[in-house]
Amino acid sequence: MLHQFPFRILGFHSDNGSEYVNYEVAKLLKSLLIEFTRSRANRTQDNALVEGKNGAVIRKHIGYGHIPAGQAEAVQKFYTAHLNPYLNFHRPCGFATVSLDARGKRRRKYPREDYVTP
Repeated sequence: MLHQFPFRILGFHSDNGSEYVNYEVAKLLKSLLIEFTRSRANRTQDNALVEGKNGAVIRKHIGYGHIPAGQAEAVQKFYTAHLNPYLNFHRPCGFATVSLDARGKRRRKYPREDYVTP
């Protein structure tokens, strides 16, 4: 996937805990001198975040079924030519405005003007 980016990657941040970290990828990033950071912001329920993204992105385009070995190359070509550029450059992303309420709880709002493409 690195060849698909039109710019040099300086850093990579994983928003999840260590159970989602692929150590081979971490080793590759280190060898390329790409800063790799990770966190578990606000102790979120990681599984719900992953399943939400799978439902909104992957399952919408690919579905729930098993991909037969004979179709794997065609699926990979689709990812490379269409899905990855869409996700990386054209899919709008929302950025939250965080505020504290009277009890100190964080409230996130996603104003319409804060949706932009990367």
